[in-house]
Amino acid sequence: MQFAGIDNVLFDLDAEHLTITNRYPDITTTFPEAIKSDDGWARFLSGVTSVEVPTVICDLPAQSTDFVLRQLTERNGLDLLEASAIRLTVLLFPVDDAAARQSAIECVRMLGDRVDWIVVWQPGPKQLVDPTDWANSKLGARLALLNAGQLKLPQLTRLTFEEIQKAVKAENRWMPLSEAIGKVSIVPRHELELWRNHALTGCEDMAHYLIPDPALIKSKASRPKVVGTYQRPTGPVFDL
Repeated sequence: MQFAGIDNVLFDLDAEHLTITNRYPDITTTFPEAIKSDDGWARFLSGVTSVEVPTVICDLPAQSTDFVLRQLTERNGLDLLEASAIRLTVLLFPVDDAAARQSAIECVRMLGDRVDWIVVWQPGPKQLVDPTDWANSKLGARLALLNAGQLKLPQLTRLTFEEIQKAVKAENRWMPLSEAIGKVSIVPRHELELWRNHALTGCEDMAHYLIPDPALIKSKASRPKVVGTYQRPTGPVFDL
């Protein structure tokens, strides 16, 4: 959103990690009370529906799924958001973890076509579900019927994470990606720039899931003329 020049508001409801708060302290509203009671959630929704920006970004703790779904369904939160011309986009990460999978199933079952979905393939500490297994699963098939977007990101190596951690310690503060890129050596910088380019171009391709009007994008990401891909040949190998 910052790169594209789109005004946005950030809410961090995850008191345990405070990921957004740590990286964007000047522009984030930290409000973990939102997932502790009906009163806290009502105050949170009051803030969400009163801001006049194209996009509101919210980080929720994983363990709050049941509470949030109750607020959106049983307490008519989706109706309230729709009446305020706000449509949710939910990001799902298909990691090979039983609890995460069950949480995703419950979200899709309860929210269905009343929200937009983006499946984020981000290699990380937890192993990703095999894409073929995902596509053949009931959850994958249901998301395909719901026209879920797909965002595929390259893997970052341990070297890159280590250099980011060193930069964070040296600065004694968390940093957003755009700043961390300038604090690491050439190989991690190359990885981070590749990751950022995939993220930016992927989000542009799915802008209709993320903002009310793609025409709001002021700055476009540069796209390579030829996108490199490699698959090991399965048939006869010929000389170049």
